[in-house]
Amino acid sequence: MRQIGAVHAPSYPEPLELERFADVDASPVRCLDAEASRAMVEHIDAQRKANESLGGVFEVRAYGLVPGLGSHVSWRSASMACWPVPVLDTGVKGVGLGDGFALAGQPGSLAHDEIFHSEQRGFYRETNHAGDSRAA
Repeated sequence: MRQIGAVHAPSYPEPLELERFADVDASPVRCLDAEASRAMVEHIDAQRKANESLGGVFEVRAYGLVPGLGSHVSWRSASMACWPVPVLDTGVKGVGLGDGFALAGQPGSLAHDEIFHSEQRGFYRETNHAGDSRAA
């Protein structure tokens, strides 16, 4: 995990060796840094007590993949199983929808698009953090 709410994990120099992940399962949030993991859990607990939800940012690294996996000619690729974008071929650095990464540090009460209703408009949202193209 790279970020939960306002808590960020430190960056690591590249390349990040596979051995660095040996103890990642010991973290309840699967963060490589023990101090950041502890801070993330504390932040989750504090926000839960405040009846808030949280967002975050995670990073996926894949090791030992064969060349061509995720290729445009490979219809049964790992990227197609997980994502509609050929992630393994394009070197995607991040994908954000709506306000995306800007919302990762916000509590749910500031990030969600609340639904309202009126006789004139029916159901509607006053915000569009999700980036819904159908929003008026």
